[in-house]
Amino acid sequence: MQTTMLQKILPVANAFDAMTSARIYKPRKTQEAAIQELLALSGSHYDPEVIQAAVTYFRDLHLDLAKETHKSAIEAHRFSFYYSDPVSQAYNCNYIKLLNNQNPTNGKFKQILQLKNLKQYNQSHGWQKGNELLRQTVQVLSNHLPESASIIRMICDDFLIMNYSAFSLPQEALDKLLTDEAGIEFAIIENGKAEALVEELIKMQSELTNDTEYQARLLHLQQLAL
Repeated sequence: MQTTMLQKILPVANAFDAMTSARIYKPRKTQEAAIQELLALSGSHYDPEVIQAAVTYFRDLHLDLAKETHKSAIEAHRFSFYYSDPVSQAYNCNYIKLLNNQNPTNGKFKQILQLKNLKQYNQSHGWQKGNELLRQTVQVLSNHLPESASIIRMICDDFLIMNYSAFSLPQEALDKLLTDEAGIEFAIIENGKAEALVEELIKMQSELTNDTEYQARLLHLQQLAL
């Protein structure tokens, strides 16, 4: 199937927008730093002709990076409170629905990273160590994934990664952090099954209001993922 010009342009536009926007787990890049990263990926990730035209356009843009992404300190606080996971510093489950509503193509590709025995690690090393390991996991993912990818703490010890284009999780870096250093077993669930689990989670969020029932369904959803 032939790739259309729009399909070549959208990844470049999305990547630039992601790089110059503040994220919960990663600060924004400057306009020029974002442009340089696009140039570095020209030919390997992005169409060279699109990059050439896009760079000219992006350099003429006036981005007021001194301002926060959200319009006021109160709004920024609300966003962080509602969409941020305070433990791992990734997004939380509420962000899935927001992302789908704003631009469904951003979540076309999905993978889930499951940490299988973190509970035992917490019991042996303490919850603070476990929480730090979650934060380190998010940092490893953030360092290796495309700028446009969203990292979401989905269910307890599971992370959902969503992006508009195909990506690979950093297996070697995760092995070093989780398996070699912490003795944590992990599994990666890819698009088909990941999509089904996300749809179930969104449905569950919209249907349930009772906390006890919600937790019971979360446990059931975890078992389905095994």
